[in-house]
Amino acid sequence: MRFRLLLTGVGFVTLAGACNAILGNESEYVLVRAGAPGSEPEAGTTGSASGGKGGTAGSSTSSGGKAAGAGGKATGGTAGRNGSSGKGGAADAGEGGGAGEPAGAGGDAGAPSCVSRGAENCFNGLDDDCNGDVDCADSACNGPAECRSRPSGAELGYFLGSGQTCLSGYTRVDLYQDLTVPMQCKGCSCITPTNLLCDSGVYGHGTYACPSYQFSGQLWDVFNDRCSSLPGDPNVHYYSIRGTSECTPSGTPTFDPTTWGASAVFCLADRTGGGCGAGKVCVPAEVPTWCTLGDGGCSADYTDDRGTWYEGVDDQRECSACQCGLGTADCSASYIGVYSDGGCGTNALPLQSVQDQGDACGLSFGPKSARIIGNPVAGSGSCEPSTFVQGEATPTNGHKACCAP
Repeated sequence: MRFRLLLTGVGFVTLAGACNAILGNESEYVLVRAGAPGSEPEAGTTGSASGGKGGTAGSSTSSGGKAAGAGGKATGGTAGRNGSSGKGGAADAGEGGGAGEPAGAGGDAGAPSCVSRGAENCFNGLDDDCNGDVDCADSACNGPAECRSRPSGAELGYFLGSGQTCLSGYTRVDLYQDLTVPMQCKGCSCITPTNLLCDSGVYGHGTYACPSYQFSGQLWDVFNDRCSSLPGDPNVHYYSIRGTSECTPSGTPTFDPTTWGASAVFCLADRTGGGCGAGKVCVPAEVPTWCTLGDGGCSADYTDDRGTWYEGVDDQRECSACQCGLGTADCSASYIGVYSDGGCGTNALPLQSVQDQGDACGLSFGPKSARIIGNPVAGSGSCEPSTFVQGEATPTNGHKACCAP
């Protein structure tokens, strides 16, 4: 024998077989016998091969009916034995087959109903309370949520005020502008100089006037530690004596870090839902001024251009090895001596000291050699360290920031 549960005053739920309570309110159910008044209709059996007559489907108060040929449209009704199961539809069952006709094949079951998840979550794209409305389309989301346009290729959020933190459901994104990249290295030095030297240079005027800045032939270098040849010209142009030294580099070169001229915090909206239509999303309504971070320009809904902001920097700078250029030495007590022979073996004729450069015209002989008389002052030398930056630093992950006016 079959039983069904009839939910009075609210609706009805049909269950085949044993009686089961599923909603936790058993006092609302009444146990009735199939075919009894108030019960669901039960389909009749198939007619016999000799021509048994199928009965008509019972009404909502009858106890039975003809064997079902094709499945009826009874809402929640059960199909006749060997008949097709009824799909959801009108309340009345379909007509039964003729005498001796075989029953139809089993029909499809109805679509599953919505499973309630409790109160509506406005930002998950689901109909949580099973009222047919999703997120912002549900009246329960009026107030805590609103629909906002989200341009293609952009993300919604807002700029954080000073001393504040991002609200729950938002991700903090640190942004920067105006990158400054130092291109100088530091940390190099030069230890005590060695190889101190005094040197100068001499030209012959040849056929050019003396004094003048016109010379003939090559520049002849003159040093304090050796004898140098001269062209044998009694009219010469020469330079002041300089002191040089060599140094050994020391240290590890480094460069100053990059800096930003401006920084900001953007709170990126993680909670976005549906129910808003094309081009819009459901977002929390507590944000006073919505903005977007995107790869393109500003849109019609976000016209306040806040410029391009970056998330970081790709620093590919490197410092070259430490070097020491040619250093200085004190040769102020030295002078150039020229000689009539080619080996600096005769008495030296001193050339007058000059501030930068000068001439010696009409000498008593054409000097064939020269050297600097005197040595650099011991310990007087010094060198300047040098290094240089290779590579560059560039900002990364740039986004155009646009806000609602």
